[in-house]
Amino acid sequence: MSNVMVLGEAEKTALRDAYAWAKAHPLTLRQVIAMATPDQDTDTVTLADRDAVDKLHPQATDYQRMVELPPGYRVNISCEEQPAGLCLHLSMSTPTPDRSVPDPVKVAYVLDALGLAAADPNPLRRWIEEFLIDGKPGGRAVNVVLVIAPAQGGHA
Repeated sequence: MSNVMVLGEAEKTALRDAYAWAKAHPLTLRQVIAMATPDQDTDTVTLADRDAVDKLHPQATDYQRMVELPPGYRVNISCEEQPAGLCLHLSMSTPTPDRSVPDPVKVAYVLDALGLAAADPNPLRRWIEEFLIDGKPGGRAVNVVLVIAPAQGGHA
């Protein structure tokens, strides 16, 4: 059974505010490269993959904003420079982090709330990432990277 996700005006405003902040404070390409895991083709980034990279990671609040959506979904929003242009990086987890991830419809609702409903349905990259819950393995989040402003003279 899927958890119902509530997207009222307060939640939509919080998402839009987080997105506006992220667009005003994007990670540079140099920062993105430093934080990237070596295998950029994987569908799943494990805790082991993140271990060495996380030692160099800035605090999450330095480059992203988190929005909680009832009944416990968490959405992390950041923007980053990529060779393709300015990108939105959205990471979303469920209120029941027993290795489940939000279904594509819920991710689409969040993108719609950000005004990105017409965004390319084929994101630049999509993957699942493991994370710790209270210091223990078990969390999983779906990650999506979308081009929101193509590079000048380049192709997205």
